[in-house]
Amino acid sequence: MKTFTFKLLSAILFATTTLQASAGLMLSFSEPDGIVSPNESIEIWITMATDTDFIFDSTDKEGDRTFGNLDEAGIFIPTSSYANEANNGQGESLSFDTISVELMSFFLCSNTFTEGCSTVGGNYNFELNNEPSTMLNLSSFSLLAGESIQYLFGTFVPVTGGAELGQYNYPGTILSLRFSGTGTDSTGQKFDLTAFTTLARTCLDVDPSCATFTRTVVASKVSAPNALFIILSSICLLVSCRKFATNIKTIS
Repeated sequence: MKTFTFKLLSAILFATTTLQASAGLMLSFSEPDGIVSPNESIEIWITMATDTDFIFDSTDKEGDRTFGNLDEAGIFIPTSSYANEANNGQGESLSFDTISVELMSFFLCSNTFTEGCSTVGGNYNFELNNEPSTMLNLSSFSLLAGESIQYLFGTFVPVTGGAELGQYNYPGTILSLRFSGTGTDSTGQKFDLTAFTTLARTCLDVDPSCATFTRTVVASKVSAPNALFIILSSICLLVSCRKFATNIKTIS
C-alpha cells in the first residue's frame, strides 16, 4: 500500500449535499474509531482504494480534456456550466472554451466535533492539512486496480481546557474535482465558469453498515504498553500470592 500525505485545498468547501461518486474509487477512514484524552488532537486519515486503473493528470498532457483517464475510470467530466448573468442576465448554460481542474475536499457539516459548518467552536476546531508537499501540489498521481493510498485529511484540535467527555462523530468526506474555465454566451460575452464532480467519497449515510469517524473522549486512557505491564504485573502478583499461600500451608 502506498502512503502519501495530501493537501486537498487551502480553503474548504462546506457541504451537506450528497454527490455522485465514480464506481471504481472508494474512500474510507483508516482508523474509524478510537479512544482519546480531552487534550489530545485527533488526526483524520483517509484511505482511497480503487478496483480499476486510475490516472489523474491536471496538466492534460494529451490535450483531450480527459485529464489522465478520468473518463475510462467513470469520472464525469463536465463540458458546460450554467452562468446566471449570461444572455443579458437571463442565464445560460455555456460550453467551456477553456478548462482546468484541481482537487478539493468537502468538510461535512453534520458532525459533533465542531459547531456545524464552522471549523471554530464546539469542543474541537478543525484544521485542514496544509503541508506544502501535500495533495494540492501534486499535478498528477495514479493507482492501479487493487491499490490504495492513505492521506491526512485534517485534524480535530481540542479547544483550550480540553474537550468534554463523551463520544464524537464525523460522518464522512468527499474528494472532489473542481473544473474552472471560461465560456461565451449567445451575445459573445465571456463568463467565468465552475463545475464540480466527485472523485471519491466515504459511504456517508448511503450504507448504514459503513463506519463513520468516531472518537470517545475519556478522562484518562491507558496506552497499550502500559496496559500490558499492568496485566503482567497482575499475573506476577497473583502467582506470587499463590506461591506464598503454598509456603504457608507447607510450614503449618
